[in-house]
Amino acid sequence: MSEFFRFEKQDEDLPFYSGETKLSVGGVILLFICLALFAIPIVFPIPLGDFEFSMYLGLVLLLPTIYLLRGNLNRMFKKIRRSDIKIIVACMVLSLVYSFAMIFILEAVGIADSTPLDAEGFIWNLSFIISFLFQLMGEELFKILLFLFMMFLLYNFSHNRNVSFVISLIISMASFGLLHAGFYGGVVQVFLIQGLGSIFDFYGYFKTRNIFVPFIAHVLYDAILMIPA
Repeated sequence: MSEFFRFEKQDEDLPFYSGETKLSVGGVILLFICLALFAIPIVFPIPLGDFEFSMYLGLVLLLPTIYLLRGNLNRMFKKIRRSDIKIIVACMVLSLVYSFAMIFILEAVGIADSTPLDAEGFIWNLSFIISFLFQLMGEELFKILLFLFMMFLLYNFSHNRNVSFVISLIISMASFGLLHAGFYGGVVQVFLIQGLGSIFDFYGYFKTRNIFVPFIAHVLYDAILMIPA
């Protein structure tokens, strides 16, 4: 436990990279394929409707995650506790403050390229809510699973948890940010806002080992941004 960072949950290690939940070779290959299946259609759009595409983004990572945990779902999916609520609110508020502050800075230096929300694109019916939740679960799973995938590769090469942790976190944040390029601004903007800004969601997961914590924070964050629409 001495290898853990102070901001982590101290009595439970991360899954997949070592220990009893360490991935097999087949598990690593499956995880890599599913991460690619999540990212490729975003970079090279496929002819699916918004609902179908959002469901795809959620299920393409949710189903293999359940399979790879093999009865140990509580290693990533836990009930929300009262103490988690403060972390959820803190992550959501800090994400909002960081995003607006970064937009202000980017606009001040003349490199902001924000893409406004389409007010006609959001119809809050049951179909939209379901697809909205599945897509955000897919996004949270992509960030965390890519982090764990890189942890597996780097740790089993270096046997240094802290170095593997930091490098994996940087790769995951950068990759998640760059997937937003063209949708929410240029490369610099999405790297700084969606990429580095995801550190607050990561903190929620590292602190609780519960993906529902960053997921709920992400849902609240996006819902607040969509209120005007």
